[in-house]
Amino acid sequence: MVRKRILFVEDDEMIREATTGMLENLGYEVASEKSGKGVISGSIQKNGWTPDLILAESTAVASIDEEMEERALGCEPDIPLVVIAVPWEHLPRETSTTEGVRSLIFKPFTKEELAEALRGIP
Repeated sequence: MVRKRILFVEDDEMIREATTGMLENLGYEVASEKSGKGVISGSIQKNGWTPDLILAESTAVASIDEEMEERALGCEPDIPLVVIAVPWEHLPRETSTTEGVRSLIFKPFTKEELAEALRGIP
């Protein structure tokens, strides 16, 4: 069985490491990055693969959205995006207008909540 590849973008190192571990325990192949700027191209160069899904904190969404739009011009398929936010956060306007956003998960979350947010996303 081919494992789904997730590109995870989170600037907090502790959260990045813990969530990467959760994702790997759920059976995903994970590449994690600190920043959203140029993250898709960087992942392809560094890991040798295009992600099947991007899991990113809300502050990185605008950068990722911009790169996804540029990549769409090259006829690459859209990459589903799951946004991580904190409950009291006012999400950037870009988050609600990003076509690729398939799910939203709030910090703090459990492994089970993470699995539920990712379940059913192609």
